[in-house]
Amino acid sequence: MSYLGVLMRQKLGFLDFVSNLLLASIGIASLGWINASFGTEPDYKLLAANDKMATFEVTYHPGDEMILLPRTMRTFYAVTEVSLERNYTNGKKDTLLLKKGEASVLFSEVQPFVIANHTESDVKLISVILR
Repeated sequence: MSYLGVLMRQKLGFLDFVSNLLLASIGIASLGWINASFGTEPDYKLLAANDKMATFEVTYHPGDEMILLPRTMRTFYAVTEVSLERNYTNGKKDTLLLKKGEASVLFSEVQPFVIANHTESDVKLISVILR
Protein backbone atom coordinates (compact mmCIF):
# COMPACT_ATOMS: atom_id res chain seq x y z
CA MET A 1 0.00 0.00 0.00
CA SER A 2 1.23 3.48 -0.77
CA TYR A 3 2.16 5.95 1.93
CA LEU A 4 -0.75 8.20 0.97
CA GLY A 5 -3.14 5.26 1.27
CA VAL A 6 -1.85 4.51 4.75
CA LEU A 7 -2.29 8.15 5.76
CA MET A 8 -5.86 8.19 4.49
CA ARG A 9 -6.64 5.04 6.46
CA GLN A 10 -5.15 6.54 9.62
CA LYS A 11 -7.98 9.04 9.95
CA LEU A 12 -6.24 11.95 8.31
CA GLY A 13 -9.09 14.30 7.46
CA PHE A 14 -9.88 14.54 3.78
CA LEU A 15 -9.52 18.33 3.73
CA ASP A 16 -6.12 18.12 5.46
CA PHE A 17 -5.03 15.50 2.94
CA VAL A 18 -6.15 17.58 -0.05
CA SER A 19 -4.63 20.82 1.27
CA ASN A 20 -1.26 19.13 1.95
CA LEU A 21 -1.30 17.54 -1.49
CA LEU A 22 -2.05 20.89 -3.14
CA LEU A 23 0.70 22.65 -1.19
CA ALA A 24 3.19 19.99 -2.25
CA SER A 25 2.04 20.23 -5.88
CA ILE A 26 2.54 24.00 -5.91
CA GLY A 27 6.10 23.67 -4.61
CA ILE A 28 6.94 20.85 -6.99
CA ALA A 29 5.37 22.56 -10.00
CA SER A 30 7.58 25.59 -9.39
CA LEU A 31 10.59 23.35 -10.02
CA GLY A 32 9.07 21.68 -13.04
CA TRP A 33 8.93 18.34 -11.22
CA ILE A 34 5.23 17.92 -11.83
CA ASN A 35 5.96 16.19 -15.15
CA ALA A 36 8.84 14.10 -13.79
CA SER A 37 8.53 10.36 -14.20
CA PHE A 38 8.96 8.88 -10.75
CA GLY A 39 9.81 5.27 -10.03
CA THR A 40 7.65 3.09 -7.87
CA GLU A 41 6.82 4.13 -4.33
CA PRO A 42 8.36 2.35 -1.35
CA ASP A 43 6.45 -0.33 0.53
CA TYR A 44 4.89 0.82 3.81
CA LYS A 45 3.79 -1.64 6.48
CA LEU A 46 1.98 -0.16 9.48
CA LEU A 47 3.43 -1.72 12.64
CA ALA A 48 1.63 0.27 15.33
CA ALA A 49 -0.42 3.45 15.66
CA ASN A 50 -2.31 5.53 18.18
CA ASP A 51 -3.63 9.08 18.29
CA LYS A 52 -0.13 10.57 18.84
CA MET A 53 2.19 8.55 16.58
CA ALA A 54 2.48 5.87 13.91
CA THR A 55 5.26 3.35 13.31
CA PHE A 56 5.98 1.98 9.84
CA GLU A 57 8.41 -0.49 8.31
CA VAL A 58 9.46 1.17 5.06
CA THR A 59 11.25 -0.60 2.21
CA TYR A 60 12.74 1.51 -0.59
CA HIS A 61 13.52 -0.64 -3.63
CA PRO A 62 16.21 0.45 -6.12
CA GLY A 63 14.83 3.36 -8.14
CA ASP A 64 11.99 4.17 -5.73
CA GLU A 65 11.19 7.88 -5.56
CA MET A 66 8.36 9.66 -3.83
CA ILE A 67 7.26 13.08 -2.65
CA LEU A 68 7.16 13.55 1.12
CA LEU A 69 4.96 16.32 2.43
CA PRO A 70 5.95 18.62 5.31
CA ARG A 71 5.25 17.06 8.69
CA THR A 72 6.34 16.96 12.28
CA MET A 73 9.44 15.32 13.69
CA ARG A 74 10.12 11.67 12.87
CA THR A 75 12.76 9.11 13.76
CA PHE A 76 14.36 6.37 11.69
CA TYR A 77 16.01 3.10 12.66
CA ALA A 78 18.08 1.39 9.97
CA VAL A 79 17.25 -2.28 9.47
CA THR A 80 19.71 -2.36 6.54
CA GLU A 81 22.38 0.06 5.34
CA VAL A 82 20.58 3.29 4.39
CA SER A 83 21.52 5.74 1.64
CA LEU A 84 18.57 7.90 0.59
CA GLU A 85 18.84 11.16 -1.33
CA ARG A 86 16.53 14.08 -0.44
CA ASN A 87 15.90 16.85 -3.00
CA TYR A 88 14.04 19.88 -1.61
CA THR A 89 11.91 22.33 -3.57
CA ASN A 90 14.41 25.15 -2.83
CA GLY A 91 17.19 23.23 -4.63
CA LYS A 92 18.88 21.92 -1.47
CA LYS A 93 20.04 18.33 -1.70
CA ASP A 94 21.27 16.01 1.05
CA THR A 95 21.69 12.32 1.75
CA LEU A 96 20.49 10.28 4.71
CA LEU A 97 23.28 7.80 5.49
CA LEU A 98 22.83 5.24 8.26
CA LYS A 99 24.62 2.01 9.08
CA LYS A 100 22.58 -1.05 10.03
CA GLY A 101 21.32 -0.55 13.60
CA GLU A 102 21.79 3.24 13.68
CA ALA A 103 18.99 5.70 14.41
CA SER A 104 18.38 9.26 13.25
CA VAL A 105 15.95 12.09 14.00
CA LEU A 106 14.55 14.33 11.28
CA PHE A 107 13.02 17.45 12.78
CA SER A 108 10.01 19.23 11.32
CA GLU A 109 10.21 19.97 7.61
CA VAL A 110 8.70 23.15 6.22
CA GLN A 111 8.69 22.17 2.57
CA PRO A 112 8.08 18.99 0.59
CA PHE A 113 10.97 16.99 -0.82
CA VAL A 114 11.56 14.04 -3.10
CA ILE A 115 13.29 11.08 -1.47
CA ALA A 116 14.97 8.48 -3.66
CA ASN A 117 16.91 5.23 -3.42
CA HIS A 118 19.68 5.40 -6.04
CA THR A 119 21.48 2.32 -4.72
CA GLU A 120 21.35 -1.17 -6.22
CA SER A 121 19.80 -2.81 -3.15
CA ASP A 122 16.71 -2.50 -0.98
CA VAL A 123 16.81 -0.01 1.88
CA LYS A 124 14.70 -0.97 4.89
CA LEU A 125 14.03 1.17 7.94
CA ILE A 126 11.59 1.65 10.77
CA SER A 127 10.00 5.11 10.81
CA VAL A 128 8.11 6.68 13.70
CA ILE A 129 6.13 9.82 12.91
CA LEU A 130 4.19 12.13 15.21
CA ARG A 131 0.66 12.96 14.17
